[in-house]
Amino acid sequence: MFKIVRSTVVCGALLVPMGGAHAAIITHNGLPVFQDGFEAQSVGASPSTTNVTPGPGNWVVNSGSDTAATLGSGGLGPGAVEGSQYLKVERAGEGGVYVGREILPVTTGQVHVEMMVHQNFNSLGEGSVHFNAGWRPDSEGLNSEALLHLYSDAGNRIRVYDTPEAFADSHFLQSASGGNMTYQFFEWQKWEVDIDMDAATYVVTIDGQASTVEPLLQTDGTLQFFGTRATLGPSLAYFDGTNTPMVPHTSFEWSGATPGAWEPSINWAQSGGPPDGQDVDVTFGGRGSGGTVATDQSPTANHITFDYSDSYFIAGGGSVNLARNSGGVDPVIEVVSGIHEFQVKVNLGADTNVDGGSALDFNNQIDLAGNRLTTSGKVNINNGVMDSGNGGSISSLGTLGTAGSTGIDADLTSTGTLHIDLGQHNVDHFNVTGTASIAGSTIDISLDNFTPDPQQQFTILSAAGGLGGLASNQLTLSGDNAGFSVNVSGSDVILEFGSGGLVGDYSGNGIVDAADYVVWRDGDSPDSGPQGYLDWKVNFGNTAGSGATAAVPEPASLVLYLLACVLPFLRTRDFRER
Repeated sequence: MFKIVRSTVVCGALLVPMGGAHAAIITHNGLPVFQDGFEAQSVGASPSTTNVTPGPGNWVVNSGSDTAATLGSGGLGPGAVEGSQYLKVERAGEGGVYVGREILPVTTGQVHVEMMVHQNFNSLGEGSVHFNAGWRPDSEGLNSEALLHLYSDAGNRIRVYDTPEAFADSHFLQSASGGNMTYQFFEWQKWEVDIDMDAATYVVTIDGQASTVEPLLQTDGTLQFFGTRATLGPSLAYFDGTNTPMVPHTSFEWSGATPGAWEPSINWAQSGGPPDGQDVDVTFGGRGSGGTVATDQSPTANHITFDYSDSYFIAGGGSVNLARNSGGVDPVIEVVSGIHEFQVKVNLGADTNVDGGSALDFNNQIDLAGNRLTTSGKVNINNGVMDSGNGGSISSLGTLGTAGSTGIDADLTSTGTLHIDLGQHNVDHFNVTGTASIAGSTIDISLDNFTPDPQQQFTILSAAGGLGGLASNQLTLSGDNAGFSVNVSGSDVILEFGSGGLVGDYSGNGIVDAADYVVWRDGDSPDSGPQGYLDWKVNFGNTAGSGATAAVPEPASLVLYLLACVLPFLRTRDFRER
């Protein structure tokens, strides 16, 4: 959050940027705070001075009756460096003029300003530019509010003021390579100022020539203002963009206290912040201390990493958007260590992977938006999954859990483990509106001191789109699985506790076998219709207390098996009828 005013004032010259130009570029911790091109504004007019907040075209201009700050083109001075326009700042007499830029207050971090400068000299042989940075516009030419004050002095030298409000206390700026820093008249030169608010120092670079490190005039101020003002008249200067592309940094690590907000840049280390963009990498690690990071906005990222033993909770009323980056790389959430949570909504803008061997909970809605979410490690989806784009899916390669009954408005595939918590008041249940393909999965049961009743059943997964011909012997039980069997009935996957609870075990002997077919055939099973037959067929060979024991016979072998098992019953029946 910054408030900088950048003023460019030269004896008698107004800075006008050219087409597509950046009259100035200001960044904080590598992120763009301000850039402006005057191409859309009228030549001969002053730059816009309304709404002086971060945003293009908003400037602070203060000029007397004999001064002017106007937009110009190559016909009104030197050719533009960038585009076709620039800013012209002119001072004819004793009046003061400055052109400045304000941003939201900066108290920490690195601030960078760059611009192209073309200046003439006044009657004293001095250049036309004063450059100030401070906490408010300095229209009177005093240093009382300045953190730094540079002055184009005679002899092509740059004077630096040492004491606020004391122009007599000054020295010439020295080059890092030795000797006085110099500038040139009547040619475009790139001026850069780098301010380290933490160290209270700055460095000036002119056409690649860097100065020694200079202390700020005072360190108890807040940087809000960048600007230039003119020397004694007549003076004239022009300002333009540098043709430097504004490329924001993309790597951010949380370093703020918690609970804290996502948006303030002070909460992010290395490259500033806040992170928001398709090429952004975000890390929640050891620079912070875990805890809640809240956002009421909708920041976007391509890669989010959690790597800390204490949990991070991404919370608030906003959402986090995951996007494919400009290089075509799909988004990733990487969980290296710790157990972490998204308590905000997560929106997928592309196919997304959740990687890692640690644990991640989604405690708010996930919008697949037509994309695939692939999870490894331990992932709990504890809230609804919607699919605003249609065609979305979830593919679990690791352990997938939930909390209570969770709707998944998509297809679900699992080749790993489905973790199920069972309790007196809670039964985990995946309620899938699409298809569920879970053949080969392990169902890991956790009872947490709960003891089910004999023959108690728990529906743990339902798939409105079907189970794809799933048989119960294609599933394996683990965890607190003693006494449990798993069965498939229609579009449901059911856990049953205790003997006699096997789906298809109509004779109650603890195994689904040919005797149960006879019970079904004679109409003595709970469902003597087609579904009852299907339940017997897909669970054939299962025994109580095991997940899967025998393969379902092929149709031909099943007929032979039935004949072998049923014929004795038929012979007995015929003998009694004679």
